[in-house]
Amino acid sequence: MVPLREDIPTVKDNFSPWSGLISAPFGNILKGILGHEKAWTGCLTEGGAIEGWGEITPDYISSFCHLRVVWLRSQSCGSTERQVMRGSVIRICREWSGWKEDTGTSVVARKQWVGDWRIHRMFGTMTRREVLHGSLGIATAIAVGRLVEAQQFRTRLMKALIGVPDRPTLEAHRAAGFHGIESHVWDIDPDQAASMKKIADELEMKIHSVMRGWTNFNHQDPDVVEKDIRSVERAIEAAAAFGADVVLLVPCRVGGMKIPEPWEFDIEFDEQTGHVKQVVRGDNSPYADYISAHNHAIDASRKAVERLIPVAEKHKVIIALENVWNNLWVKPKIFAHFVASFRSPWVQAYYDIGNHVRYAPPEEWLQALGKLIVRVHVKDFLLNPDGRGGKFVPIREGSVRWPVVRKLLDEIGYKGWMTIEGSGELDLAERSRRLDLIIAGQ
Repeated sequence: MVPLREDIPTVKDNFSPWSGLISAPFGNILKGILGHEKAWTGCLTEGGAIEGWGEITPDYISSFCHLRVVWLRSQSCGSTERQVMRGSVIRICREWSGWKEDTGTSVVARKQWVGDWRIHRMFGTMTRREVLHGSLGIATAIAVGRLVEAQQFRTRLMKALIGVPDRPTLEAHRAAGFHGIESHVWDIDPDQAASMKKIADELEMKIHSVMRGWTNFNHQDPDVVEKDIRSVERAIEAAAAFGADVVLLVPCRVGGMKIPEPWEFDIEFDEQTGHVKQVVRGDNSPYADYISAHNHAIDASRKAVERLIPVAEKHKVIIALENVWNNLWVKPKIFAHFVASFRSPWVQAYYDIGNHVRYAPPEEWLQALGKLIVRVHVKDFLLNPDGRGGKFVPIREGSVRWPVVRKLLDEIGYKGWMTIEGSGELDLAERSRRLDLIIAGQ
């Protein structure tokens, strides 16, 4: 058994709404989380953080390590008694250890977050006093609730929302169990962005991407195109200052002409140029204007994005092209072809799961895009009973088969951010809970 280390300080969490130590048989908790039979011990002291040390079986990580729970954070607090409720988060830190045969001691080499586990269901609440002075509260929580583990798969996914990365927003998102944020603020001086990054770092939150959004690279006025290119350059510079490595970009849109219904599309395109040859089976003459506009958008967007690649490379920020309702690249294969056509690691795909459900199932998009995906938006869409049309709905209430999506994300090796877009009808805690379930493959 790996000896316990008493000399490594507990990691403090000065920003959580609840932090303390549990005088309870912590092994039962970790056994419930990890499904291992090894005994675990731990304790909690006033003002500290939950801490447990022990041995983890080699079949889990193929080596010995220490596992430490560095804090437990509650979703809400009472005025006098802080409560542990549904939505509480347990963060676990894995400390890899080297083994010295001669002395029988272990040497901690490095740390790595195992992940966050959230109490998914709990009947009633526990006061802080109950948690601090006995094992009944936690034992009850585990008995009547369950913990959603985020590591059933090879790939680890992290949780985020979209918003302004200021202190109040970051604190609220963090309290709900999110790990980071996608900033929709992009027109900002680098110094201001750096100040926001400092706040995020203090809160152990990550500003992982910047949403530049829609541009007009296919506009007939070259001055408009030039202005939008400069705006993306500014967004890339802001992203670098934020500490983000991705800028979300929508190159352009088309409209005002006859366009097929989503279920009518049957696209064929030229493998060399990416130009569309047909959009429906049979007679395409009614859609001649649309095909022409689509091909112009392809050429104009490629030209603009190619100009931006050196800027992206300079700042180490990826241009992530998103699939949106812009009437362009509406099928998986043509969108994947366009993204791949740049042949650059600085141009990849920002895949929005819900946006194109009405054109093709997410399974087809994931299989077509594969390793091109650098970020994912989590969104749901409910198809009409006939499969034609529908509406956006809160996540896990639509037609997306989330267990299948999670499995495919794992198969393509995606290990990154899952950022909820929409679902504003749900409060932060509920959005976080549902995303936990999605990440868990449920």
